[in-house]
Order: sequence, then structure tokens, then C-alpha cells
Amino acid sequence: MSVLVEAVCVIIQRKRLDQTFPGGTDAFLARSDRRSAEHRYICMDDHLVCLSYFSPDAADRGIVPLIREGMTETDDDGFVDFAVLDQRYGPTLPCGWLAWSRDPSGYGCAWLAGELPGELSAPEGWTVASSLRLKRTDIRDFPNRALKLADENDVELWLDFHTGRITRVAKRQSFNS
Repeated sequence: MSVLVEAVCVIIQRKRLDQTFPGGTDAFLARSDRRSAEHRYICMDDHLVCLSYFSPDAADRGIVPLIREGMTETDDDGFVDFAVLDQRYGPTLPCGWLAWSRDPSGYGCAWLAGELPGELSAPEGWTVASSLRLKRTDIRDFPNRALKLADENDVELWLDFHTGRITRVAKRQSFNS
């Protein structure tokens, strides 16, 4: 199976949730369901749990409990226990345990590397048509609105002049396993 990737997603290896998060995957899902104001949906397959967020900032806040419970975000080779993906570009850093592709219809999906993508796990009621109606903006698409502050490890940091916030975005490339 594979999981749907829309907007900004945090994808977590279920085996690491079961090993690290108190109460395992079930406890993580119960906690995530209660705090659903920031994330769009949760879906999962036999190997992965995917939380879709409206923004990179919300995804950053979503990974805090994972790190607090001892999960590792990155090492020198890229993502370790969980990965952050952009619907257009895939993983924002290399991720050897995750495969990603973009369907010709426009949505993305991810699955455990070495497995077949199989059937797509998506939220109840999801359709390709509903996915195509989503409008996603990229700060880089608005000239004179932002200043690029840094470009490190294939992630760009931009200062948004309208909001004063710093936004983290993936470079315009993808990493496929």
C-alpha cells in the first residue's frame, strides 16, 4: 500500500512509532485525532502513518512530540524515523526508507522503499477530483514578497515580508528512492 501526499506531510515509520512513542502507533493516532486543528488528515498503510498539514510551520509543530519522545528527524544521510514531504517535490531531504512518486493526475503518494506501492490509502471521501481542486501557493511564486535567507540541505528558508514569518520550503527537486 501507499499513503496520499497532499500539501505538506509528515510520514512516520510505524515500526518506529511502536518502538519509541509511549503506547505505540495506536496512542499516537489517538493523540493526533484529538489535536486535529492543524492537520488536514491522517492516513496509514501497514508500514507508514501520514499526517497532512496546511503549512510547513504546522508540520514543524507536528513533529515536536515525535522528537520529544526520542525519534530522530535527520542525520547526515537525510531523514531517519520520519520524513517531511511536499506534494509537488516529495521528500524535502533524502530518505532511503521511503519511495515517492507523483501520479499523472497530480497527487503524490509514498510507500516503504522495497515494497510495491499497491492500493492508495487516503482519507475517507477523498477523490482525485477533490485533490485537483486544492489550490496551493508557494512563496517563491510571488516576486518581491520574500527574501531567501538560506539554502541548506536542499531546504530553503524565506522571510515573508507580508507576515514577517520565516517559511521553510523544499528546493524545487525531488529525491526518489
